[in-house]
Amino acid sequence: MVWNSPSHEQLIAFAETNLFAWPAAGDFVRVPKSLLPSLQLCVDYQGPRPPKSQAATGESILTEKGEPSAILKEALALTETETRNLVDLYDGLAGQFRDLSEANQSVTNGHPSSYSSGMPFAQTLVTEPFPVEGESAKQKFDTLLAAELGTERAQALSQQVENELQQRFSNYGQWRHFQTIFWDQKGNIAIGSGQMDSATGSFRSSSVNGTVHVSEVDPALLALVPDEVLQHALTKATEIPALSQP
Repeated sequence: MVWNSPSHEQLIAFAETNLFAWPAAGDFVRVPKSLLPSLQLCVDYQGPRPPKSQAATGESILTEKGEPSAILKEALALTETETRNLVDLYDGLAGQFRDLSEANQSVTNGHPSSYSSGMPFAQTLVTEPFPVEGESAKQKFDTLLAAELGTERAQALSQQVENELQQRFSNYGQWRHFQTIFWDQKGNIAIGSGQMDSATGSFRSSSVNGTVHVSEVDPALLALVPDEVLQHALTKATEIPALSQP
């Protein structure tokens, strides 16, 4: 039997009539690009799939430096150059929000009622919303992203990382952001943070996951702790306990 490879026309016809081509012997299924906005890609998982009852790994689809995960790179066919440029674009966006946050910060005694550590002393760094400046920074980022990847891939990438960026940048400056440092006289330190949607009044809070060494605490927060307490904390190499979420 002689095998005749399909012609280009036959391949095109197959693609147009088999949008969800499911090869029984293959590891992948092809879906239309138009369906991507309805899907949420996960980080890569090597090995057998865990039972549904197991919790997710908590890995991010975007690293802290803004590099897309391997599955995003593959799905959007990102080159090494495009990936490096995306990291640069993210760094620029993060820098803008860092500057805007610092320009809108103030310090207050105590902490929001939505979280607590049980320690007697606390001070909170409050970042007030800056929605106009935040929206301007977002639009600039979106424009540069489209110039780098083209409109279609840029929109697909934005859709995949939207929730991640919303949390990192307080919904692009629309939420009030709280960062609290707690301490006692023995040098024990804990931290907490939260975000409040000013439009609805709903409070969003988070906790430190696991234990964090005191050297990893934001210097802006450590600066709020009395010197003698900070010296005790540094001497003891204090670990910061995780705060429970409400």
